[in-house]
Amino acid sequence: MSLYGTLFRYRARENRRPLEDYLTEALGDLLNRMPRSVMVDFVSRLFLREDNARRNWIEIAESQGVFLWSTQRQIVSKGKQYRLDLLLEIDGHAVLVVESKIGHHLAVHVNTIDDGGSEIARGDEKNRICEDNQLMTYGHWLSNQPAHGFPFRALAMITHSTAPPHDFEQNSSIYGVPWTRVCRWSEVWRWLIGKSSLSTPQGADESMAWCVLSKELANFIEENGMSTEMITHLDMSKLEVSIGCQSRLNATFRYIADHLKPVLAEKYAGRIGDMVYSEGGVIWSWIYLKPPLAPAIGDWAISWGIRFPSVSEWWKGATPPLPHAPHIFVHLSGEKTKLPLSRILDDRLPSGWSTVADTNELIAGNSIYDFPAESDEMNKAAAQWIKIKVEEGFSIVGSFSISK
Repeated sequence: MSLYGTLFRYRARENRRPLEDYLTEALGDLLNRMPRSVMVDFVSRLFLREDNARRNWIEIAESQGVFLWSTQRQIVSKGKQYRLDLLLEIDGHAVLVVESKIGHHLAVHVNTIDDGGSEIARGDEKNRICEDNQLMTYGHWLSNQPAHGFPFRALAMITHSTAPPHDFEQNSSIYGVPWTRVCRWSEVWRWLIGKSSLSTPQGADESMAWCVLSKELANFIEENGMSTEMITHLDMSKLEVSIGCQSRLNATFRYIADHLKPVLAEKYAGRIGDMVYSEGGVIWSWIYLKPPLAPAIGDWAISWGIRFPSVSEWWKGATPPLPHAPHIFVHLSGEKTKLPLSRILDDRLPSGWSTVADTNELIAGNSIYDFPAESDEMNKAAAQWIKIKVEEGFSIVGSFSISK
């Protein structure tokens, strides 16, 4: 596992995708570590599309200014606050904004303007509503920043599966800046792999650490399935199998949900979540618990599903370890409030449960090979096992409130 993979302990949630923020922070840190010439090459190849943009950038880069990358920079545009994923400043003056995406959609920023184009308060029916995607907001904010000898202005978007606006690279004037560019994480991966091949001689200055970190970040991008955009023959064969398997998986998860309903009763809020494929190497469903089994609705959750350890980085630090083979699991976690694991001793946990200490989670797993091979019997046995573990999960969270 890569260094960044080891450090990445946050899991995706239904409405939360921390991998985007994590990659942004890692890339911003790496860009600040690179020698000036290397960083200039990165920007030229990945964030600029036109030759004249690159020539302008090279001229700017030859200045003696101080280059600084920052992440999650808060700005104000049209009276509203926003956050930029990545911002490059030269001597404190903004020159390049980068929006980082993996699969989440672009946000839409709604503004109210009068016929003259000036922003005014909402509520007047004569006012015109203007909807801009977030790239428009950031580009126009950038164009309004003082140049101070650095007239270069560019806007870029790094993405994996999020589609850029259809006009983003075709009509940059809409975005307020001369130059726009869409970059894929696979392109970042290829560049990092090429640069990380530079050897770090023994006794070299610590600044060469960027070579090591480049390789580690490239490995992390690859581990998360973002190093390639093209389908392979193997992918085609897997796809053929998965299409046929999809309906059977849906039927299994519906069967499990029906099996659990008498146990769940009034203990959960909302509805049982749909079956979800996750980048964490799991297929799962979940519910949010209601008080008194949770501090608040939408906080503690219990989930169940199938985990594939060969492609999963989740819960690798579980104690005792989870099965090495694909396995059925039941899992307890806190969204906002961590589970108080210190209140329960290991010898008081029901048999088969493991703790994940660094994220305060509980999980139980059972190898699929421990269940009958015949389809109907396997589904019945798996649903029954999940039901038992869910009941045990309720007892565990119940003991937390009792032991306050």
